[in-house]
Amino acid sequence: MVAKPARRALQGVTLIELLVTLSIVAVLLTIGVPPMADLIARNRMATSVNGLLAHLQLARSEAVKRGVRVFVCPSHDGLTCTGGYSWHQGYLVTLDPDDPDGVLRRSNGTNPAAIQVTTNRLRVTYQPDGTSGGSNLTFRFCDQRAQAAASDHRRVIVSNVGRPRTQVPTGTNPCA
Repeated sequence: MVAKPARRALQGVTLIELLVTLSIVAVLLTIGVPPMADLIARNRMATSVNGLLAHLQLARSEAVKRGVRVFVCPSHDGLTCTGGYSWHQGYLVTLDPDDPDGVLRRSNGTNPAAIQVTTNRLRVTYQPDGTSGGSNLTFRFCDQRAQAAASDHRRVIVSNVGRPRTQVPTGTNPCA
């Protein structure tokens, strides 16, 4: 008697199995993508706020450590202060606003969180004693999403003694 060769199991999936799998993936993506986009937007906002806060704290500590004035100012090119109010396009921590060699740290733009300054200051100047002089300064970080809630916006407030802090604004539209 001659032995028959063993039948091999078929490999692959049927069309019905493929359609069911694709349907499940589509439902999961529909449910999961919007919350993920909100999470990413909130993380970008937190990164922008924490970045400015860290640069302000660095400038204050460097002013005290070095015994000289240290500036935090908006910059478009990452080399010198621009003299404008466009903080969202980038900013510098520098020993001299006009000298690229004095730059201690730079930050690129912070989109999508637009930074608005509530007073007409071109820069924050930290004195050798750590104070920033002048009046309080508030940076408003405005979430650009249309459905952003008031709690999605942030503020960084620099007191006239130089201490920066964060705040979640109250009200219906804190960036209007």
